[in-house]
Amino acid sequence: MTAILTIGYQGRSPEDLFADLRAAGAGVLIDVRAVPWSRRAVFTKAALRTATTAAELRYVHLAGLGNPAKTDPTGGPGMANHLASGAGRAALDAAAALLAETGRPIALMCLERDPMHCHRRFIAAALAERTKLPVHHIVAPNPPSARSNPAQGDLFGPR
Repeated sequence: MTAILTIGYQGRSPEDLFADLRAAGAGVLIDVRAVPWSRRAVFTKAALRTATTAAELRYVHLAGLGNPAKTDPTGGPGMANHLASGAGRAALDAAAALLAETGRPIALMCLERDPMHCHRRFIAAALAERTKLPVHHIVAPNPPSARSNPAQGDLFGPR
């Protein structure tokens, strides 16, 4: 059965990202960032295109699914309006066509680790409403705190 997946690359290595996508059966990685650039060079459009080919996934950047509200990283009410607009609707049509074409899950990817803090949850909900497919959020384990040193152990007992 196919599904709509969401994934964030924050706190992940490319290897972990692609391992999680393979485990979920993804066929297409849809980059939903307005600008497919990252401070981490391995997550730029060119690098992802190369890496997805090696991982036997298809990479598609749909700029029309990018978050138009830069002041609200979660998308907020502006995202629903955007998805109903010409550019947003056309990009949703393209994502739905990819689902139908591949017959495999598609993965909506952005930076944010937590889908509840990312605009991709609105995209996934809109696609689910349209296709009647389930949404599965692939969430990375909590990254260690910048102040913790797991190798050192906890000097003061459990927190």
